[in-house]
Amino acid sequence: MTDSTLNIAGKDYPVRQGSVGPEVVDIRKFYAQTGQFTYDPGFTSTAACESGLTYIDGDEGTLLHRGYPIGQLAEHSSFMEVAYLLLNGELPSQDELGQFTHTISRHTMVHEQLATFYRGFRRDAHPMAVMCGVVGALSAFYHDSTDISDPYQRMVASHRLIAKMPTIAARPTPRNTRVSVSMMLSIRLRSVSEPKLPNTSPGLGSLAGEITRSWYERYKAEREAIYREVQTEEAAEELDGPATK
Repeated sequence: MTDSTLNIAGKDYPVRQGSVGPEVVDIRKFYAQTGQFTYDPGFTSTAACESGLTYIDGDEGTLLHRGYPIGQLAEHSSFMEVAYLLLNGELPSQDELGQFTHTISRHTMVHEQLATFYRGFRRDAHPMAVMCGVVGALSAFYHDSTDISDPYQRMVASHRLIAKMPTIAARPTPRNTRVSVSMMLSIRLRSVSEPKLPNTSPGLGSLAGEITRSWYERYKAEREAIYREVQTEEAAEELDGPATK
C-alpha cells in the first residue's frame, strides 16, 4: 500500500507499507529518472521482492510463514500442514488435511530412470548437491507441468515436488549418517505401491484366489529382498569405513 512519497534529487518516489516490517521506498524508476544506480552490497537495506509467503528479519531473528512464526509451526504443525499453509494461505481443517495428504501420497514415487541418474554422482558426493541435481532433472520427466503461467500446472508441480522430496533426499544419503532401515523401507514401499488385497472369498473362484495369493507372496518376497539389501549395504559400510576421496 502506498501512503506517501519521498523526494530524492527532485523526484518523488512512492513509500510503500507492508503488513509487517518497515516502510520501503519504491525506486524501480530511479535509474530511468536519474541515470544512477543505488549501491547496497548484500541487500542490507533493500527489499528484493514483495512476498505473501514469507517475512524475514535476520537482525530480530524473525521468520514468518504466511504470518505464522516458524517456531510456532515447528512445534504445533506437521510438515503436511505447513506445506498446505504455504500453498493455500491458511492452515487446513482435518478434512482438508486428509485430502491433501492423500493427494501428496499419490506422487511419492520417482521415475525408475532416476536410479541411473544417481549413479553418475561420486560415492562421497554431498547429499545436498545430489538432491539439487535430481530436483533439477525432474522437469525432464514431467513435461505436463512446466508452464508456470498455468495455475493448474503450478499446482501439480508443487504437489509432485512436495511428495518426491523425501524420496529424493533419502536415496543419496551416505550410509555413515545412519539412515534407519525402517525409514528407507517406508519411503520406498509406501503409497501407490502398497498392496490392497481384493476379497478372496470362495465366491470369487479358486483361480482368482490363487492368483491373488501368488501375487502377494511375490510382493512380500520383494519387500524382504529390499530389506536385506539395505541391511547388507549398512553392514558393508561398517566393515569398509567411511567413503574416501
